[in-house]
Amino acid sequence: MRISRDMHDELGTGLSKIALLSEVGKKNNTSNEEIINEISTTSRGLADKMGEIIWTLNPHNDTLGNLAAYLKEYVYETTESLPVQIEFNFPDEVPDITLSHLYRQQLLLVTKEALNNALKYAQATRIGFSLAVTDPLVLFTIQDDGVGFDSTQILNQKTGKRNGLVNMNARMESIGGYYELVARKKQGTKITYGFYR
Repeated sequence: MRISRDMHDELGTGLSKIALLSEVGKKNNTSNEEIINEISTTSRGLADKMGEIIWTLNPHNDTLGNLAAYLKEYVYETTESLPVQIEFNFPDEVPDITLSHLYRQQLLLVTKEALNNALKYAQATRIGFSLAVTDPLVLFTIQDDGVGFDSTQILNQKTGKRNGLVNMNARMESIGGYYELVARKKQGTKITYGFYR
């Protein structure tokens, strides 16, 4: 049911958008660069989303090591052409811990949201991405040196453009995990999230 909802919400909406844009383009009877660019962007986003769904469903990827490698690659590929320095801090050897599809999915989505916030809002020049394996917690951390914000005000808002912060907390709660946000104006933002072993 979760997979069905994901595909309906993400892929269905994107495909409907492409169809609508295509119809608008045909009715204009002209080459509309803005519409073509929007179709291209939406198509790439759908391809990425489909790749994520397939990756999280593949039982060969059900370990912490595979997840860690996938997340590092995602962060690297997302930021390699941007003017921001990425610092990775991962253990040389990651323990052989099995993770269900739901755990991998939620950890991936929180990583994407946290990174997107750092790139879109923080005006950061440096972002750190780390993994710490302890007992009883396995924790990922994304920390930036950006402008920061008053986290208490943001977290009390149930609507608005930064509702993603509330969603990240909810995602970790859905797997009985851990989530902590530390942010102060002009002092950057640190998001720590993970699960109990």
